[in-house]
Amino acid sequence: MRLLLLKLTATIALAAGVTAQVGGGRWDQNGTTGVPAMHVFLSTPDKIVIIDKVEGSELLIPGINCYSLSLIVFHLATLFHINSQAWGSEFDLKTNTVRAVIIYSDTFCSAGSWLANGTLIETGGDKTGTGDPVEPYGGMSIRYWTPCEDGKCNFIENVNGMELERWYPTAHTLPDGRAIVFGGIAAKGNNPTYEFIPRNPNESRLYQFPFLNETVPIQLYPHVHLLPNGHFFIMANKRSIMFDYVNNKIIIEFPQIDGHPRNYPLTAGSVLLPLSSANNYAPEILVCGGADPIENRDTPADNTCGRIRPLDPNATWAMETMPSARVMGELVLLADGSVVLINGMQQGYAGYSHAKNPNYTPLHYIAENPVGSRWEAWAASTIARDYHSVATLIPNGKIWVAGSNPHSQLSAETEYRVEYFTPPYLLSSHPQPAILSAPSQIGYGQTFTITVNLNNVVPTNLRIALVHIGFVTHSTHMSQRYVILDYHIQSPKKRALPKRATTCDKTYTVKSTSDKCYEIAKENGILSHQLVNWNPQIDSTCQNLYVGEVLCLSPPYTITGTSTSTPTSTSTTTTTTSTSTSTSTSTPSNVVTILVTTPPNAYVMFPSKSHYLYVVNNGVPAANAVQISLQL
Repeated sequence: MRLLLLKLTATIALAAGVTAQVGGGRWDQNGTTGVPAMHVFLSTPDKIVIIDKVEGSELLIPGINCYSLSLIVFHLATLFHINSQAWGSEFDLKTNTVRAVIIYSDTFCSAGSWLANGTLIETGGDKTGTGDPVEPYGGMSIRYWTPCEDGKCNFIENVNGMELERWYPTAHTLPDGRAIVFGGIAAKGNNPTYEFIPRNPNESRLYQFPFLNETVPIQLYPHVHLLPNGHFFIMANKRSIMFDYVNNKIIIEFPQIDGHPRNYPLTAGSVLLPLSSANNYAPEILVCGGADPIENRDTPADNTCGRIRPLDPNATWAMETMPSARVMGELVLLADGSVVLINGMQQGYAGYSHAKNPNYTPLHYIAENPVGSRWEAWAASTIARDYHSVATLIPNGKIWVAGSNPHSQLSAETEYRVEYFTPPYLLSSHPQPAILSAPSQIGYGQTFTITVNLNNVVPTNLRIALVHIGFVTHSTHMSQRYVILDYHIQSPKKRALPKRATTCDKTYTVKSTSDKCYEIAKENGILSHQLVNWNPQIDSTCQNLYVGEVLCLSPPYTITGTSTSTPTSTSTTTTTTSTSTSTSTSTPSNVVTILVTTPPNAYVMFPSKSHYLYVVNNGVPAANAVQISLQL
């Protein structure tokens, strides 16, 4: 009964004056994690690695496991594990089973990032420790993970790999394919520095970063996002900056965000919203939730979000109110580029036994909608996800949810059950597209070909995106990123263009050769990609408009009166171009060939072997996102 009341409270406790449409989705519980899910990352398209800390768990390491010879000098006594308890596991998304993963040092509250070569580095951990095989010290450790398909891969560790201890740090992949690690706590206190992994010969071992001293005591797990200009957006406490990490220089400090502080232990979620060439990859950061700095278990969590466009002149925070308060919430980018806020609590703050009143209800956030209509409440879970819980997108478009270990010792409330949340877009009546072929590796500023089975659905609102899912812990999604790709749909047919948009509810007639798509869209209250979507004859640069042409300003439901050419085009190939969406009025085809343009540089999307290509048609993602390597 108490659980039911809490669930009802979480579902209906909406802020005054804020509405959230009640949506759908579905929860399914399948499998267990074996160890508490404090940190996770998608290792391969069907494997998730789970990392806890040094503590007991229900998963055992069976038999005798011989590890890398390079660790003999450090861990002679741990080379033989006979039915010992695991501190990590690998979860199989196909079978919902786990195997034990061997970890040698204490990973308690650490960080992670992919390198361009396909290796994940897992950095830091508990700042203290005995250093013995029973509770090995982990604060300076770098753990290297190379994905495998045979179920035999484990971490290779360098227990003295970093220059200082880092407990509660943040890591991020760099444009050159290396990683940078910010902050944390060292054995002697706060660690206001950053370092590179691996370090180039001309680089210092440590770089001082006073910003993380000035924001004490709410500076842990700083929010870090790489901007398309090559600098970092970094947020700690209520302050945020644009930071030149190459020259160790703050470029600008932004106004402080309203509301409570937004970092651990007053944990908020943050996300870089999807990047697109439609607006020249202008970045926008969304930060939601937080907690009262008095750090009382009974105080309500923060119920506000802030958005900022850090490359805008005089950038400032635009605030909005969430339907319900939340601390320790996860902001996860979905397959279609929208965002879900999931997990967390409605009172208290992060830490052991510091929060209560679970927020069971995922909130769907549509960034393009006007303020007041961006939130949609989806189906509620029945499992509380408190401190040390996680959520991550997986290749089939679902959200994988696990964890919750709210006490310093394992207890009856330690949660091992895995849930899959199926967003409403996967419950649509529209068939899912399927990616039939795609290259395994691409470069920058290139065009590559994919083939997609549209399952007899016209390519309406087609979106192709390159997504980096990243490393997840403590509501911090390190290096999470979504880049919308430009594309052209090939067809053997001659272009058929609407002479007049007679079946649109709203139209615009081109008045001058100087008319611009962006201006037409803005003046008529629509988005530029919608204008392109509803008028497939418009080319990628909007250079082929002609005076007297009638454009759809609303979705066309039939097209009549076609011609096979325009005054500015005699192409015999159907080409539909869009940075985010497109439409076609041709007969639906099972298989289409699409030419896709890669990101222009490594600032827009850093190199990695662990990106995923998502195709979304008519709001429905393909059943199989494809792992793809982007290299310099």
